[in-house]
Amino acid sequence: MSTRIAASLALAGLAWVATWAGATTLEEDEARIEALIRAERAGKTVDPAPPPPVAAATLIVATAVPVPAPVVASVVAPPASSEEWLAAPARDAGLPFSELAQRIGQRVTIITANERVHRGVVGSADARQVTLRVKRVGGNATYTLSRSQIARIEPR
Repeated sequence: MSTRIAASLALAGLAWVATWAGATTLEEDEARIEALIRAERAGKTVDPAPPPPVAAATLIVATAVPVPAPVVASVVAPPASSEEWLAAPARDAGLPFSELAQRIGQRVTIITANERVHRGVVGSADARQVTLRVKRVGGNATYTLSRSQIARIEPR
C-alpha cells in the first residue's frame, strides 16, 4: 500500500474515531487521538467509548438553499468613431530590400522567414542577395542571405 493511501486511511480512521467517540472540541479530539496513539505504541487494545446518544431534536437535515447570482456591473468606454481599436497596430514595414545597396557599411537587423534574427554590417548587396558581417567570439562571420530568405530588414 502506498504511503499516500496509508496516510489518507489513517486520517480518515482518526476522524471517524473522533466522531464516534463523541469529541466535541478540538482539545478533546486531540487528547483522544493522542491516547489512542500511546495505547497503540504500548501494544494495548483500547476500546473507544460508545458514541453518545443522539436526541431526535439534534438530528440535522441538510436542505439546499439557492445562492443568489452575483451582480456584475462594469463601465466600458464607447468605441471611438474611427474604430481604430478594431485593427491590430500596424508594424513598421522596415527597409525595402532594394535599399540595402545604399547601406553598405551600415548596421542592420535582418529577420529571416523562419524568424531568425541576424544583426550585423552590410558587406554587399545586389538584387538577389545580401552579405552580412556579424561579430562572433574569436572573429567575424559572414552570412549570405538570399532575397527569398528575408522577411524583414530594420535599420540600426
